[in-house]
Amino acid sequence: MTPDTTLLAKPNQGDLTRGVKEHYQKKQEDRNFELGKSTGIVNHHFGIGELPKPLDQISGPEVSKILNDLEVNQVRELMNTMGSIKSTDSLLDGGSGRGGTSFMLAEATDASLVGISISPYQVEFSNKLAQTRFSHLNTKFLEMDMLALNFPDRSFNHVFTNETTMYFEDLKPLFGGFARVLKPKGRYTLATWGVNDQLPRDEAWESRINDHYSSHMNTRTEYIDALRAAGFLVKVQRNLSVDALPTGF
Repeated sequence: MTPDTTLLAKPNQGDLTRGVKEHYQKKQEDRNFELGKSTGIVNHHFGIGELPKPLDQISGPEVSKILNDLEVNQVRELMNTMGSIKSTDSLLDGGSGRGGTSFMLAEATDASLVGISISPYQVEFSNKLAQTRFSHLNTKFLEMDMLALNFPDRSFNHVFTNETTMYFEDLKPLFGGFARVLKPKGRYTLATWGVNDQLPRDEAWESRINDHYSSHMNTRTEYIDALRAAGFLVKVQRNLSVDALPTGF
C-alpha cells in the first residue's frame, strides 16, 4: 500500500467500538466533568459562539465558565435544528454520554427521552443524575450499541446524535437502524465533525485525530449518501466550523 492509502484505510468496526468504550470508561474525573459539576450538564462537545473578550484578558477561572457556555450554545443549536418538539413526543439520544444534551432537551420540552451509550460508567452516571438532580424529568439511560438498537419499530418521534457518528466506519447500517425506530414523519438530527470533501484533504491530520479519539471521520458526501440510502430526506445542512473556532483556545 502507498502511505496515503494506509492513512485512509477503513478500520474494523469492532476495534472502533472497543476503542470508544475504553476511551469513555476512562474519561471520568476529567475537564468535562469539572465544567459541568455545578449544573449537572456534562458535555463532550465542541463549543460555538463568540468569546466575550480577547484571549489575553481571560483569566484561569473564567476559562471554565466560557468553555461551558460555548458547549451549551452548541447543544442549543442542535435543539433549534430539531424543530418543534411536543411534550407527548418520545426522543432517542444516540450516544448520550453523561446525559448533558438529553437533560437540556428534556428540560426544554418535557418530552420523554431515552439515552443510550456503550459505556457502563456513562449510563450509571446519567441514571444517577436522572434520579437526583433531574428527577422531575422523564429520562432514562440504557447500555446499548447504536448498531444493535433494542427497540421496536416506530418507537420514537425524534432521534438525535450529538458528535457520536464519527465512531462508525459505515454509516448506512447506523442510519438504517435510526430510520427503523422512527415513527412515520419522524425526524433525525445530528451534529458531527467530519471531512469536508469539497476541500483538499489532509490525510495526516485525519489520521492523528482518528487515532486520538478512536474515531473514523466520514466525509460530507458519505453522510448524505448514507442518509438518503436509509430513506431520509435531507432538509437542513449547516457548517458551524467558523462558529466553533473559539473552542480551540
